[in-house]
Amino acid sequence: MITIYSILTSVLIVSILFILFTFVENSDFIIKNVSLILIQIFLILILLRTYLPIEIENYTIFVNLFIFFSKIESVLFYNFLRTSNNLNITTANIFFVVWIVKFTQNTFSFFHRYIKIICVIKSIPETKNEQVLTILEELKLNYKFKHKIKIIIDKNIDVPQEMGIFRQTIFLPKENYSDEKLRYILLHELYHYKNLSNIIKFVVVSLKSIFWWNPLYFNFVKAVNAIMEINCDNFIARRTNRQEKFKYIECILDVSKTASGHIDNEFATFMSNSKTEVFLKRRFNLILYKEKDSKIFNIIFSLLLAVLFLLSYKIVLQKGVSH
Repeated sequence: MITIYSILTSVLIVSILFILFTFVENSDFIIKNVSLILIQIFLILILLRTYLPIEIENYTIFVNLFIFFSKIESVLFYNFLRTSNNLNITTANIFFVVWIVKFTQNTFSFFHRYIKIICVIKSIPETKNEQVLTILEELKLNYKFKHKIKIIIDKNIDVPQEMGIFRQTIFLPKENYSDEKLRYILLHELYHYKNLSNIIKFVVVSLKSIFWWNPLYFNFVKAVNAIMEINCDNFIARRTNRQEKFKYIECILDVSKTASGHIDNEFATFMSNSKTEVFLKRRFNLILYKEKDSKIFNIIFSLLLAVLFLLSYKIVLQKGVSH
């Protein structure tokens, strides 16, 4: 069952999960010792918790909101005025109306932007570049990529990027890449699709309609983007020797030099759209020094995820109820 209080509790819990996920992404110790697949599962659980703000019968405990948040309650339910028919207009009523208006506006804008981008992609012919297509077929064969792929090369693209839920589109700048660099670029972008980055990115961007007012959400988005890039880096690093890792790092550096740092397509994942030296150095450090995941830490992290997710449904904060 979904109620206004289960929704409000979900917003609070998801905000806390935003903080936890950002902490996990910023911890090199966790990234180096815990499987990135588990961290991605953590992200998926956050998305599920957001879109399933339910109360579970015979499991959920209702806690009096006043016990923990008396001040917040007094602000939320403060009566601004009473209408002639004795209807109270509270802070919560006003915020809800504003939120609904903004939610509707953001949701419409979200789908409008996505459909517009898809239409533009369909109107642009895919490349006939033999070098690109030959390397693409080689990678598809060697790494068993079986999904549909369209590659677009355009002078207006400044950095390799990709998007697409049902069919992947890879965008490449009009650069004379060597076979080696092109192989790294395409492998990086192909793995984004295989590890569900595009679906996750789509859902994460859609959360803006709900959390447009929450600064924690925007930090969460940055953390998600970082994890997706680190995940693709790790996929390549595990399949290369140390010398090849340095060549991959050189490839990322070359790509970052042409990156404008401005994101025109929020639905796309970028191989490197950041000129921030701190994040680039961090990526390089993880490429070179992230070893095999620790089985112990993976077990601990898995248990923590399970407990955290189950506990997130255990309590619903509710006004004037305690049992």
